[in-house]
Amino acid sequence: MAQGKIWDKESVIGILETFLKLGYSVTKACQYAGIPQSTVATWIAEDEELRLKVNAWMHELDVEARKVIKKSMQEDKSITTATWWAERREKDDFSTRQENINTNVSIEDIMNQFQDPDNLSNESDGETKTTEPVLYTEQVGTESPVPTEPGSTTL
Repeated sequence: MAQGKIWDKESVIGILETFLKLGYSVTKACQYAGIPQSTVATWIAEDEELRLKVNAWMHELDVEARKVIKKSMQEDKSITTATWWAERREKDDFSTRQENINTNVSIEDIMNQFQDPDNLSNESDGETKTTEPVLYTEQVGTESPVPTEPGSTTL
């Protein structure tokens, strides 16, 4: 696009309206329409009425979806829709998230799993395992070695 191109604001807004009503963000709508987002952002910042229209267009699809959900719950008495809605909007009371608490495992066992996530014994394949963290280093050619201590540097 040519820098400094003059855009016809009404035409551009008309094009963007279609994308925004489909639920796209201003950034995506501009991208798909081939219009610089910075130009549109300037227009929105300078024009309160345009900002309100853009906001309404971006949420139009959300409003329509809520209408469908409401109709399904009221007219069809859909327990599936009602459950879906409650799980998302009233999470504290209706969430399907489950907490698994294993009371047969000690805190020490859990801590050991973090130190040895593969649950390997201290000796495996002839290697001795350690509970100390291992810092991996790599040397290439004759360059200075990579620092092995946190915070250390090489010159």
